[in-house]
Amino acid sequence: MTSIKLDFKEKALIVFIVILLIIGILQLVDNIKTIYYVNKKHTYVIGQCVGQITIKSGTFYDYYFYFNGNRYENRTSVYLTKDSFYFIKIYPTKPKFNLATPILATRQDKENMPSGGFLKLPHK
Repeated sequence: MTSIKLDFKEKALIVFIVILLIIGILQLVDNIKTIYYVNKKHTYVIGQCVGQITIKSGTFYDYYFYFNGNRYENRTSVYLTKDSFYFIKIYPTKPKFNLATPILATRQDKENMPSGGFLKLPHK
């Protein structure tokens, strides 16, 4: 049986590649967990569309919302009308993971919104 001898650079490259693979796998697992929890443990808050941008890949709409006294901003491909208010689906422990819905929020929704958000949409 012949053994392959590797010099220091080759060993370092192999270690580097293994570390990159481990980091990639951990990131993938974290993304899958986030998607799972956003779908299971979510709440709805009200956000406002503040503008749109059109680039090669399509039109995107900028929106923001407040949760627990913090402002969060994001961009979506879901059609939103500027200056209108919409329900935003968020994961309360990670509100930066959120999803705009095309469901308009009424003035009554804004006045009656609980501090922790709606557990389910008040209307569709």
